[in-house]
Amino acid sequence: MNKPARIRIKLIHLLFFCGPLWFFSCKKDGVKKPAGPACYDYMTIDSNTNFREAPYANYYYYNSDHKLLKHVVTSGGAVAWSDTVAYDHGHVVKSWMSLGDNNAAHYYTRSEYDYTDTLMTGSRYYLGNTLIVHSDYTYDDKGRLASYTQHTDNTTYQNESSYNRNLTYDANDNVTQITNQYGEVMIRYLNYDNYPNLGYKMPFDFAYDIFSYFNAFSKHNVGHVDNYNSSIYIPHDTTGATFNYTYANGKVATVFSGGVLTRVHFLCK
Repeated sequence: MNKPARIRIKLIHLLFFCGPLWFFSCKKDGVKKPAGPACYDYMTIDSNTNFREAPYANYYYYNSDHKLLKHVVTSGGAVAWSDTVAYDHGHVVKSWMSLGDNNAAHYYTRSEYDYTDTLMTGSRYYLGNTLIVHSDYTYDDKGRLASYTQHTDNTTYQNESSYNRNLTYDANDNVTQITNQYGEVMIRYLNYDNYPNLGYKMPFDFAYDIFSYFNAFSKHNVGHVDNYNSSIYIPHDTTGATFNYTYANGKVATVFSGGVLTRVHFLCK
């Protein structure tokens, strides 16, 4: 499909190299940490039977309020791409994705966000200076994301039509399923734990196809995910992923899924 390279990078680099770990980052021993603030977290892969390419690493840099400032992805020790995040009154207002060693002044894609009070209500996603999609967000009475509608603005780069997704939650503020505008189930999330979700409200990619990357809207870690291949919910027409966790100091220590063992390193206190 003729889609912006951002989504191709997501699906190829993160889903292929890391298996079905949408948020959990890739690293192999010997990859040097790129320059950045002293406060950062990262994750390492200890085993991956499908790993055939240059080692990948993801680093997450934070400010003194533990808000994400930058997300850096390296390949073979060199920077592949990075995301830079800007805030206003504590809210994400812009993010930039840059290729290689380029900075936010020489970005590849740009996202802009609008707010009503404290809630994000709209966004725009640009490839260079070309608007690709714009999106609307609604919330339930608990302030949780209830629906997301992505509108296509450029059919040259985005050949998928506009679409809507609706979220259902359990009593612990975890997403249990996502349905489309016709009420058909697209994704189901099962078997949550009671520990903090590492990707919860991770802010650098809310403007484009937000459910393809990681589950940023659940407070806890999901144990199993089913993606439905058919437009109509058929129990056996699915692709699924199961996640097994160990914990230390009240946080996830390891994740095992799809033959991949990932160790989590929390260096930012």
